[in-house]
Amino acid sequence: MNTVQLECFLAVADNLSFARAAEQLHITQPAVTHQISSLENELNVKLFRRTTRTVALTNDGWTFCGYARTILKTTDQAKARLSGQYEDRIQSFSIGCHTPFELNILPPVLKSLCNEFPSIHPDLKIRNVVLAMGACTDSNYGAQYELPGTFAPIASFELLRKAVKVIEEMGNIGYKVGNVVSSDVFYSDRQTTAAWQKMGALAIEMESAALYMNAARAGKNALTICTISDSLVTGEVTTAEERQTSFDDMMKIALEIA
Repeated sequence: MNTVQLECFLAVADNLSFARAAEQLHITQPAVTHQISSLENELNVKLFRRTTRTVALTNDGWTFCGYARTILKTTDQAKARLSGQYEDRIQSFSIGCHTPFELNILPPVLKSLCNEFPSIHPDLKIRNVVLAMGACTDSNYGAQYELPGTFAPIASFELLRKAVKVIEEMGNIGYKVGNVVSSDVFYSDRQTTAAWQKMGALAIEMESAALYMNAARAGKNALTICTISDSLVTGEVTTAEERQTSFDDMMKIALEIA
């Protein structure tokens, strides 16, 4: 398998035409046909259903689309990074804090740092998807069940596994899997974000813990799929219109696993 085959495959998949794919790639149609045939032989599957008039992706073709786009995207990123100057290459760094107070003063500092050095990116970014594997909470919602201890609200592993598979196949979605915090309030005089960050919580929302408790009590499967709308690290926010029109990745994932 090589990038030429993948480029030909995606061109045909996008155009649903070998002729238009050849024109887009500036090569002959027989060359496109040869690359697709070689790729199908290597994968031992049929990627397209072809007649004299139509071209359509098979189920295997649809599945392979996500992988092909991811491979080409990764290849392009690698070429771009390696062809640049050393200073432009991605390097990771960590910031350590001794007290919750130090964590609380980080957001404005990191926001200024990101403005001055645009190549710096936090690990979890605006519009990334978070799959809530578990849900911490400051709510007393679980008291109604009168349990002899503290219940740990967690997602359905089956739904979580399906969601990760769908995201990997789609290939172009930034995501994290982990704990979220289901809070009764978003804005409070108490500074609690730093404490939850120290425990590895990825995001704050208001529903998951109750959803998981209800699902457990009813014997049902549940999974919370969130989109990052505001960053408590960099201070970035999305507008109401952006939240209405650009948070469709999580809906696509939900529809695929329903």
